[in-house]
Amino acid sequence: MKKILLIIIGGIVVISLIAFNHYTRNYFDNNDKIIKDLNLLKQKELMLNYEIFTISVYLYKNFDYIVKLEKEIDSILESLSNNREFKNKRNAYKDFLEYKKDIKLKIQKIYELEIVIAPLKNADMFVSELIKKLPYSKLDPKYRRLWLKIASNIFLAKSSLDKIFIRDINQTLKILKKVKNNSFNEVFMKNVELINKLFPIYVVGINNILNSKTQEELNKCFNDFLLETNSKLRIITIVSILLIIFVIASILLILYLFFALEKENELLKQISITDSLTNLYNRRKLEEDIKLCKKPLLFLVNIDRFKYYNDFYGNKVGDFILKETAKYLRMFFDNKYSPQFYRIGADDFCILIKYEENIDIKHLAKNIIDEFKLNPIVYDELEFHIFVSIGISYFHPIIETADIALKKLKKMKKNNILIYNPNFQEEKKIEENIIKTSILKKAIENNMIIPYFQSIVSNKTGEIIKYEVLARIYDGEKMVSIYPFLKIAKENKVYKHITKMIYKKAFEKFKNKNMEFSLNISIDDIEDEEIMEFLHNSVKNYPKLFKYITFEILEDDAIYNYQSLKDFIIFIKSKGSKVAIDDFGSGYSNFEHILNLDIDYLKIDGSLIKNLDKDDTKMELIIETIVNFSKKTKIETIAEFLHSEKVWQKVKKLNIDYSQGYYFSKPKRDIE
Repeated sequence: MKKILLIIIGGIVVISLIAFNHYTRNYFDNNDKIIKDLNLLKQKELMLNYEIFTISVYLYKNFDYIVKLEKEIDSILESLSNNREFKNKRNAYKDFLEYKKDIKLKIQKIYELEIVIAPLKNADMFVSELIKKLPYSKLDPKYRRLWLKIASNIFLAKSSLDKIFIRDINQTLKILKKVKNNSFNEVFMKNVELINKLFPIYVVGINNILNSKTQEELNKCFNDFLLETNSKLRIITIVSILLIIFVIASILLILYLFFALEKENELLKQISITDSLTNLYNRRKLEEDIKLCKKPLLFLVNIDRFKYYNDFYGNKVGDFILKETAKYLRMFFDNKYSPQFYRIGADDFCILIKYEENIDIKHLAKNIIDEFKLNPIVYDELEFHIFVSIGISYFHPIIETADIALKKLKKMKKNNILIYNPNFQEEKKIEENIIKTSILKKAIENNMIIPYFQSIVSNKTGEIIKYEVLARIYDGEKMVSIYPFLKIAKENKVYKHITKMIYKKAFEKFKNKNMEFSLNISIDDIEDEEIMEFLHNSVKNYPKLFKYITFEILEDDAIYNYQSLKDFIIFIKSKGSKVAIDDFGSGYSNFEHILNLDIDYLKIDGSLIKNLDKDDTKMELIIETIVNFSKKTKIETIAEFLHSEKVWQKVKKLNIDYSQGYYFSKPKRDIE
């Protein structure tokens, strides 16, 4: 839970920082762009005003640069209009929209002014040219003065934008209109009248453009933007402070959780290496400590007949004895050797010390045994005199070799102490078991447990009537019988996987063949809920197949589990399957059980059949008894391990119904 909380808090902090950083960066980038655009807009408009002003001074100025400025202003306006952050500044954006409307109007007025300026400029230039070409000698001096006065007033009006000079021109024009039949005067008058007409419009246009309130609006927009930005900055500052506080608090909380988690992990680690009942270290810790010890010496202490205490006095007393044993071991063992104490099994305790040549190993072990004899364990006024056996080893693998010594000691039933000797044969057996376990593990993982098929023939006709499905395992070189691996499979709790693997492959093999076949099943399988569930599901998946199946049950397995066996037989018989008792006659054969079970076949054990060629009358008598019993109970018989013609003739003479063995066929990968 703390790990999840640590991850959640850390995630929230990181996401919050990333989100806030992303927001502020975008916010400031947008604000910078808005400020730049507003400043640029202000600059461009000032340049536009300057150009209009120069036009007012120099009528002949070109409009190309003004057009360029207008386009640049329009582009900036478009950029600001599409800026979401700018739109969020309500007052500033409202001012901007007002400015945008007025600047558009201003630009429109500039376009209109351009229309007026073109003819005005042409008329002004024409008047100037006419004055230059004035024929002084041929004209009346009075009129000449008037023309010069008009030209002068036009120049003054143009320079000052004062319409008073234009009114003076009107007075002079009235006089000049009286001049008749003068072509110069007529042309001059027409251009002056055009100037007289357009100049007031020109003056009004110039003044309107230069005196527009757009700059004030833009300044107001800029100021409002700064005010709103500052207001938002205050909020961002507050949020930043709160976020910093949150981050600091989160870091402190993360540190607290981290240290709490570390402490919890230490506790869990301690729990994982400690036996909960005795508070001694467990097997996992022992294995770790052995790796760290250069020369380990191990005492494996076992309580003799501990099962008796549990069964007779109950688990509560048994647990008390285990806890007291742990205490006694700590007290009895000499602490000068810096011992470590462990409980590695139900009633198995270990003492680990560093091996030294001068240690009297047997003396240390004998002290432990003697101390238990002298100090009974007392529970509720009951005294328990505990006896222990001690297997000792300093040979690797040290736990296994100490266990070998202890097991050998238990078989000897003489002494209480035994030091492991490399000459013990158990080591080779352990090595073989390790190899078998490895082969079995790889075979299961790689699906290399394969069904083989051996025929069962009728002794009357010699024809194949069914096949027995036998498991084979790949040992790294070839396919071999699964039988030597079954004990290891049961000890390692993988036996059920073998059963399911063989059954699945057999079902697929026979599902469309309409042929009888036999499957081996043990009492372990019958009592395993997972296997039984698998069989129930298989009935649903292969509803027509089960009437062809015979389940062969190992006889000396079934004898101790009569009720479980009976329930299983009832189930499979209801699905149409048959039942055989395998290896019948190998041990104590309980005929009473057979009578109470609905059995179809008895497979006579191969140890009885394979020696028939030796003319052993005792064997024949046992087989005759089994066959006679079977005939009377209407159970068919099958002889196993048939290996020669002579044995087959004996089997037929003994009236056995069917035979199976290498004489007919070895187990094969496929069906003939």
